[in-house]
Amino acid sequence: MESKEIIGLATVREAQEAGHIEKATIRVAEKGLIITLERVDAEAEQVLGAFRGGVRYFRSFDGAAGALRQAGIVQWDADVADWIPRTLRRGKKQA
Repeated sequence: MESKEIIGLATVREAQEAGHIEKATIRVAEKGLIITLERVDAEAEQVLGAFRGGVRYFRSFDGAAGALRQAGIVQWDADVADWIPRTLRRGKKQA
């Protein structure tokens, strides 16, 4: 994943309340799903960070959607063409 500015959930919530979030997208990364954000008050795309630093990776789409809802974001895009849900991966291992 290319280098992006990391932004915390509290800051995302504040930006959403101020009307600064243009677009949120759930995307596939090497270690799981990530959330990227486009803001009217920032030049580059940002990525949601973990509480202890670094990028926040999600193991499930529900987890990523839940984080967006916590931030007050109720509409988002998903770019998950290369993502395979854990439930499907388990099924393939057993087959």
